[in-house]
Amino acid sequence: MAAPKCPYCGTINSIGESHCHQCQQPLPGPLGRASRDLVQSLLGRELWVTKLFIGINVASFALMLLDNSRAEGAGLPLGFGGGGGLQGSSMLRAGVLHQIVVGEWWRFLSAVFFHFSFLHILFNMMWLGSLGRSLEPELGTSRFTITYLLSGIGGFIGNLLLGPMPLTGGASGSVFGLFGCLVGYSLGRKNSLWRDHLSRLILFVVLSWLIGGGMGGGGVNNVAHVGGALVGIAMGYLFGVERRYPLTHRLLNYVAML
Repeated sequence: MAAPKCPYCGTINSIGESHCHQCQQPLPGPLGRASRDLVQSLLGRELWVTKLFIGINVASFALMLLDNSRAEGAGLPLGFGGGGGLQGSSMLRAGVLHQIVVGEWWRFLSAVFFHFSFLHILFNMMWLGSLGRSLEPELGTSRFTITYLLSGIGGFIGNLLLGPMPLTGGASGSVFGLFGCLVGYSLGRKNSLWRDHLSRLILFVVLSWLIGGGMGGGGVNNVAHVGGALVGIAMGYLFGVERRYPLTHRLLNYVAML
């Protein structure tokens, strides 16, 4: 996460500070910054890939709710996981990933844009907006896009390898991948902030683990979170290192444009 900027005087503060060192006003916490960054990402003229991904996620969720509303016994999914109120047929049509349809490999991509509930998509989009503001301008649209998609897909492949494949979906693996990319990119650029980013990433992984009740419980896909984070760290490190070597930088530019 980028160093917090004071909303009152605009001063850049150190990560972890609770009050601005210039004007002494309280700084917004992680949730407040994520909410603000999401709004700014949606209203700003830049960050078009971040806004595109948010739009695809929201549109996919809305279409699934519309399809689900026509089914008998359907309800509104409000909680984090499990798809309460969602019909299985609606979830399958919306692209959810599950063992019984694992042969449909396109679901590893479609599941990145699938969400089980309002809270599920709300928190993921808040973090996507926040991380997008930090990473998209720094990495560029191609690298940001590749990191988002491969982190999400990589997290689900982790489920496939470890098995059994749960009923799963969501941008969480991609979000953890973007967070991991911050760690790897800072490390690759030899920026000392990588330790702060890593501490925050570990904190979020642990919190996710606790919410999910361990590796297999609670409707939270911890395997996808950790897998996405590892993919993001690797890609971020590659992007950070290649910026220091012009030839490698140009080569990856060509690859990213393909």
